[in-house]
This record gives sequence, structure tokens and C-alpha cells, in this order.
Amino acid sequence: MATIWYTKEGEIQRGPEAGKKSINWCVSNLGLKERDRIADLDVRNLKIDEKTSMSDIRGKRFVVIEINNSDRTDAWGKSCETGYYLIEDKEPGDVQPLLQKP
Repeated sequence: MATIWYTKEGEIQRGPEAGKKSINWCVSNLGLKERDRIADLDVRNLKIDEKTSMSDIRGKRFVVIEINNSDRTDAWGKSCETGYYLIEDKEPGDVQPLLQKP
């Protein structure tokens, strides 16, 4: 299962994940595409965008999916690379209700 988490701009990912779903689920429900890949798994300080004075007020804005080798079990997953994927057209508020779907 791929790990889905939310982050703020300029923030290094910490804390609990938002959920875990299959890669096919992420493709169908979040629009995951191969071109969404932004970093290798060995990147330890993944930051998205630069921190601004509004960062703390806005809260978490970005949806990131982490795909490991063990996650690559379904059809799309077997062809994708491991790494971090940024879902640019969805925000945490859009994704949270979707995570309740099987």
C-alpha cells in the first residue's frame, strides 16, 4: 500500500500518514501519474516549495504519495518507479473524504 501524507510548503515531512491505499486506488481517485514523481526515496529532507509568512496560517496544502518496492503489486505499480509523487491538483481537504472510500 502506498503511503499518503500531507505537508506544508517548506516543511520536512514528519508525523503520521493520512492513509495507505493501493497504487491503482491512487491512480483512480487521486489522478496519480508517472510524471508526478518529484524525488527518490533516499531523499531524507523532502521539501515542497519555500516557506512563506502564510505557511503556518494556511496549514497543510500538499498531497504526497510515497511508493516503495513493496507497494508495487498492482498493474500500474509494477511499471512505476519508487519515490515520492506530488499530486498537484488536489489538496488535503479534497483527499481526506476520498480516503474513506475502499
